[in-house]
Amino acid sequence: MEEIVIEDDATIRSYFVTQSSKYVLYTRLCNTKSSKNIGELILYNFKEKKTTQLDIIIPISESNFDFELNYLSIVDVPKISFKQENAKVTKVSWIAFNTGDSICIISFDDVSTCEIVTHKWFIENARDCITSFNCKADNNGNIRILYSTKLGNLTYVKFNTMFKRWSLIKKFDDFASDSLSFVSFGYSGLQAKWEDRIGDIDNALVSGFDNNLRFLVRQKGIDFRVENETLYSTFKTNNVLTCADYQIVKSRSPTSFTAICCGNVTNLGCTVYKRSNRGEWVFLAFLDKIIDKEETISTVNCQVVLGLQESEVVIYSGSENGKLYEWTFNWKENIIIKEDVHIVGGKEDVIHKLMCINGSVYYLVNSERIGRIT
Repeated sequence: MEEIVIEDDATIRSYFVTQSSKYVLYTRLCNTKSSKNIGELILYNFKEKKTTQLDIIIPISESNFDFELNYLSIVDVPKISFKQENAKVTKVSWIAFNTGDSICIISFDDVSTCEIVTHKWFIENARDCITSFNCKADNNGNIRILYSTKLGNLTYVKFNTMFKRWSLIKKFDDFASDSLSFVSFGYSGLQAKWEDRIGDIDNALVSGFDNNLRFLVRQKGIDFRVENETLYSTFKTNNVLTCADYQIVKSRSPTSFTAICCGNVTNLGCTVYKRSNRGEWVFLAFLDKIIDKEETISTVNCQVVLGLQESEVVIYSGSENGKLYEWTFNWKENIIIKEDVHIVGGKEDVIHKLMCINGSVYYLVNSERIGRIT
């Protein structure tokens, strides 16, 4: 266990660890003298153990307070330059974060300057707000973003990094009747090169507070098939799906693959499903947690990474009692191979916003400390 960032006088809202594990970028809230909440972006350098505050101030409104700055990402976008007859592809990093009523994008190259330019995509409904998003780059220099909202809407947009222009790709009408909580692209723990992540959004897993998992599978162009799986019917009213993650464990094509999906459920633990290459869903197991008191925090999440064996995945999940859970699960035999409980906080501490990068598991303790286990 290692503590990386400690904030005594501010509230950490979200963070993102770069694929190289060189930086941690995180958002925090500080109270100004006028008592208005102000959001800030902070960059932490692992090697130098140094923090730098970016020259950007983000006003926080009371109406969307629970969701503003709750998600943050850094996406590497290919840039093609020509010198004589030779083409060279370089990587340019961009920062994306949620402001509640918009997705905001800034260039990572602007971080060291005093001229940070923000590019925003605003949601249409002023009564709605963005609850979660995920993003990836394509071959044409676009950042493709899928975001969910409090009113159950799902929208697919893209940002062209060359022309600095937003455009709508698809709106998923009548997607859910309750708030959506999490959007996953199934990249947890993958150590592939940045070039291997580039492309269209072929599949995604979306969780909702209605205890439904919704899996999107791209068919052709921008047409998606939506597979809906309602979680265990005997859930009690205090068993709420807070997030979900998945890993593709076998793949024949972009539309024919087997995935292991996991959802974190309050006052229960994690529920594991297998999505077959035919789009059939099979319940596999409950992964129980020790529940000391009634759980209510919606930001406790889970992560699914590939195991050492082809038939294994490793599932991590946070808690509201200072514990970080780890299960090694054989999805072919449907058995738990190994279970570990890491004590990373006190009995009253919330361990949430887990992120798996390069063999390490990062986590947020309450809203004040970012730590990791390796």
